[in-house]
Amino acid sequence: MQGDRPNVVTESGPYRGTFSMAWTAERPGNWLFHCHDALHTSWRRRFNLTGERPPQTPPMHDAAHHVEQDMSGLVLGIRVRGATSSSGRIAASDVPQRRTRLVVTEKPGFYGREPGYSYIASDAGEAARDSLEIPARPLVLTRGERTEITVVNRLAIPTAVHWHGIELDSYYDGVAGWSGNDTGDGARLAPLIAPGDSFVVRMTPPRAGTFIFHAHADDMRQIALGLYGALIVLPPGETWQPATDHVFLTSQMGRGPGSKAGLNGSAAPPPLTLAAGVRHRLRFINISLEDDADYKLRSDTSSTSSDASLVPWRAVAKDGADLHRDHATTRPAMLRIAPGETYDYEVTLAPGSYRLSVKSYNDFTVMIRAR
Repeated sequence: MQGDRPNVVTESGPYRGTFSMAWTAERPGNWLFHCHDALHTSWRRRFNLTGERPPQTPPMHDAAHHVEQDMSGLVLGIRVRGATSSSGRIAASDVPQRRTRLVVTEKPGFYGREPGYSYIASDAGEAARDSLEIPARPLVLTRGERTEITVVNRLAIPTAVHWHGIELDSYYDGVAGWSGNDTGDGARLAPLIAPGDSFVVRMTPPRAGTFIFHAHADDMRQIALGLYGALIVLPPGETWQPATDHVFLTSQMGRGPGSKAGLNGSAAPPPLTLAAGVRHRLRFINISLEDDADYKLRSDTSSTSSDASLVPWRAVAKDGADLHRDHATTRPAMLRIAPGETYDYEVTLAPGSYRLSVKSYNDFTVMIRAR
């Protein structure tokens, strides 16, 4: 954060409008700057001098070159020169303090003719090959803790995991064939994770907050079929308390005409019971392919659906960065969140019934009981 300017990862650009930003290149390697509306970076947006429509499949498609062949339109490659720390050798001071595994699983026919994919953390033991958790259960890390995540691919196709919004070495950023360093001696680029293979990700989260992990290979398909989850980084000494710390993740569920928007993997979310008189943290994430989501939280006993009936909440963070005191304000509980964004709010509810309404390309409501 620069003074009172917010430190964000994903910014929702106004229609036919502008916004300004400033950034400093701190980590060497190859990076991507791109729109998080997947249709705006599709190979279908590739510039064509003849004006002819592109073929229905990318020419000479090779998932190992996802950036060059699958991405086009609003995408910019950035190379930051300098010595990298991704040599593959681990110094004694870099030995991980935490090790975990993330298994990529597949279940045929989960979305009609399409399979379902998911990430399953396997700290507590191995999951069945066709087990699904959509979305993945939150992956909880600690700020400043050296962490090693082994991603095991049990899909029938290659994949890669991108750690959206968190600072880490370029090689582990998750864009196969691009992440890393391909200039000078010791050039090394991140590979795809082949079926049956694994890839070790190393990071030391520099800040606490709400982030996302998701597929970044054939991402329009793999994300739609379930490869996404919340990445939560806590301050040292804290543990995640799901009774008062809640994730609300909107996503696309499946592909094609029958697909729907979902909240935490469901188009009909179950009711929630929260402790009244207690401060709750609400972590909102949008990993939809192209759709904004509008949230509103209001008392269910209100006789009106106007914005005057909204309960108050306090904004505390955006994209994993705490808000400046001038922006960390109490306001009516409404939010518009675009793909790739995360927002954190705090709310304390009096005893009673509440409705959390969500509007996307299909709408749904979560009933909340505070007692």
